[in-house]
Amino acid sequence: MAQNPWGTPRRPRGPAPTGDEREVLRRIGAVLRPSLRIGRKGIDSVAVAKANAHLASDQVVKAEFVGHGSTAIRAMADDLAARTKAHCISIHGSMAVLYRRDPRSNLHELAARHLV
Repeated sequence: MAQNPWGTPRRPRGPAPTGDEREVLRRIGAVLRPSLRIGRKGIDSVAVAKANAHLASDQVVKAEFVGHGSTAIRAMADDLAARTKAHCISIHGSMAVLYRRDPRSNLHELAARHLV
């Protein structure tokens, strides 16, 4: 199993979203308000649990990284995605959008809920 830069094994995340799916997810991420804030202490078990709860209920979570540079934000977003078995869809400034596919629902239903 491949490892991330911190030496922990990366978990399989399922199939990556296609280009068209990524575009829809970016549009959803643009209208979402951040539901998760990651402070200077970084990602802890509480942040991972909250992200997992949001991903389980809504498949998409927007996280705000406070007090970090762009390189650190990219690394932390990838780490959070790996810990939650999600995909990092986009990073804009201090915000990152993560997505974890739910086999019981489709992307059209998700888009209909958020892009009214």
